[in-house]
Amino acid sequence: MAVESWPHRRVKRASNLAHMSHARTYGIMATQNNLHIPDDLLSAVNEAASADGKTTEELAADAPRRYLAHRKLEELGKCGREQSLGLGYTEADVPRLIEESRRENRGR
Repeated sequence: MAVESWPHRRVKRASNLAHMSHARTYGIMATQNNLHIPDDLLSAVNEAASADGKTTEELAADAPRRYLAHRKLEELGKCGREQSLGLGYTEADVPRLIEESRRENRGR
């Protein structure tokens, strides 16, 4: 693992401080986050962001949002599967149950 040279760390720190100062000036909450992204992946993200007219930071924020939404959906699906097993339903029952539900809702 390469160790950053002293001048490089100073430039990085100055850049972060400038960003934080800018954020305070414009009332933006600034939290310093450091993530390591492999160079090949970062290059692909930069290209995708540019092609989509977004910043790399926007894509970096979007990825965990999508991951957390997907995770929540997976948890919901797991809960539904557990409920259906507890009620004795199988996948073959799904079309019938949907039709019954639609019939009931039409009458409301």
